[in-house]
Order: sequence, then structure tokens, then C-alpha cells
Amino acid sequence: MDNDSLKRLLDSNETFRKEPYGKAFGIIDDFVDYLKKGFELGSKVSIEVPRIRSVIFTGMGGSGIIGDVVADFLAGKDIEIRVQKDYFIARGEYDLAVVVSHSGNTAETINSLIELLQRNADQKLVVITSDGILKRIAEKIGAPLITVRGDIPPRYGFPEMLGAALGLLSSLGIIEFHVNEEELEGFQSKLKCDVPHEENLAKQVAAKITQFYPVIYCPRYLKAVGWRLKSQLNENSKIYCSYAELPEALHNDIEALTKDSLVIIPRSFREPKELTYTINALVEILGGDRFVFLKAESMDLVNETIKLIILCDYISLYAAVIKKVNPMQVPLISRLKKINETPKMIYNKASRIFFGVEKK
Repeated sequence: MDNDSLKRLLDSNETFRKEPYGKAFGIIDDFVDYLKKGFELGSKVSIEVPRIRSVIFTGMGGSGIIGDVVADFLAGKDIEIRVQKDYFIARGEYDLAVVVSHSGNTAETINSLIELLQRNADQKLVVITSDGILKRIAEKIGAPLITVRGDIPPRYGFPEMLGAALGLLSSLGIIEFHVNEEELEGFQSKLKCDVPHEENLAKQVAAKITQFYPVIYCPRYLKAVGWRLKSQLNENSKIYCSYAELPEALHNDIEALTKDSLVIIPRSFREPKELTYTINALVEILGGDRFVFLKAESMDLVNETIKLIILCDYISLYAAVIKKVNPMQVPLISRLKKINETPKMIYNKASRIFFGVEKK
């Protein structure tokens, strides 16, 4: 598709009235509202934890990234944040566990919760979910429960789940955060469907991404942003892409860049001059047309990260429009879950341990 055709497609009101695009963009347009709602829900949780020095987040996919974002926010602070994306929990003692599964039926997360409680029956924990087995377990054991919207795919529930985690940690004095609606909504308004291609960064980046092979390079303090973009391009846009961290990628990955690679780098007001000089040198070698830089003007690290994630989400949906794929469905992931015996095994284990029955 040539550039003029892409612009007409992305600027046509008719495009976004069609399903599933109308629903997908409708959900993402409410990003800030659900971030705020989640924050309010998390702030209301009542849990007594005498002293918090270590927190473990467990979750997968669109739920697991909540821990990644929080870990980025609290990097360098006097508190350890561990993010666990596995069936099993790493050895250690945790003052608080935050168990996140949008569906409530994520096998890895359920098994992690079982392990946590088997190691320490008094483990302090909070569950964030919409429904499912995890919700019933939380109710059974009396664990604090934050119930989020459940009628959307897990990755679309990100803002409410993140808000819930931030509200919880804020109420515990671990993080300082308030939802800056004006700043976030002002940024988001420039990315919506009614903003033409010439003025819309998300549309411009999506149009370019679909013509190349995306390679995402991310500095340590924006790891979650890069991973969110990768995951959203995978799930929403059905685009395969690469992800690596800076500056490590400059010592290996760049040697294998193909001619059709498009290097995408989130940038920050926190970027040290050492990294700036290095990126400039790489641009000089490869040429500026091989790069896309993602920026969100903000002098607050939390709001900057959230704005960059909003940008990534819109990029992935516009890319889905261009590729004519369904951003609401993930057929291969769904099929794998359906035929995989592991979830059934873990559901049975959970039912036996917590409810004294065997699921059939």
C-alpha cells in the first residue's frame, strides 16, 4: 500500500466505524478513565503489612506487565520488586505478593499462588482479577481482592490493573502517584482516530512499522514500555518483531540488523548523555531513515511512562488496521490454551487444595 493510500485509510471515519476496530479504539480511548478507576479501587484495599522491603508481582502477558511497570517506577528505591512470570516462584521471602491475572484463570499465576501459600501460609497478598478461579481462591482464603472489568481481552485491561496496583502501593506508602488527568488526556487526544495522519504520531509510526521489520531497543528505565510495544504489536497487529535492551544491544544485536529493519527507541527526559551520544553515533552509521524515536514530553517518570504506553497501544491498533487483522482476538494463543493439558492439571490441583473437590 502506498503512502497516500495509507493516509486515506487511517484518516477515514468509515475505517473506525467498522468492527472490530470501533470496539478496540473505543476501549483504548477510555484509558485514562480506567487508570483512574483502578487507582481508586486499589487505594481502598485494607491490608496490614508491618514493614515492606520486598514485593513480588506474579502474572503473565497483559497482566504480567503490571509488575514490569511498577519495577521500572521503583528502580533504585530501597525496596526490592521481583516480577515472576512462570509456573514457579523464585526462592525468597516476600513481605507482600501482588497476584495479577485479568481472567483469573491463568495457570502459571494460579500455580505461583499455590507455591507462595505452601511456603508461607501467612503470606500477605493482594489479588487483582476480574473473575475466574483466582477470584474464588481469594474469597475462600480471605485475601484482599481488587475486581476489575472483565468483558475485554486482558491486554486491554492494562490501565485499570496498573491503576489498581499503583493505588495499592500508594496507600501503603511505597510509591507517590496521582492520576494527572489533564496531562494524560491532553497527550492522548493527539493520538485519537479523528486526528489526521499529518498531526498524529501514532498513525505515522504505524504506517512506517508495517513497511519494515520492527526492532525495539530500550534503555533499562523504559524496559516495560519497549516490552509493551513488542507485545501489542504481536497480539494486536500480528507483527513479529525483535526486542533488546540498550546499551547491551549495541554490543551484539546491531551486527545482525537486516536491511529492512526499523529501529524503534523510546526516549526519556532521564536519558543520560552517554546514551544520547551513543544513539547519535548509531544513527550516523545506519542513517536516520532507519529509526523511529518515541517521545512523550513530561518531567515526571510515572506520567512519562504511562504516556509512552498509551502511544504504543495506539500504534499497535493503527498497525492492525493497516494489516487488516483483528486486534481483539488471539487465535493461536486461544488454541494453545484449549489443547494444553497443563491448565487442567493446575485447575484440578487448585480445586483440590482450596475447595476439596476435583474438577472434571
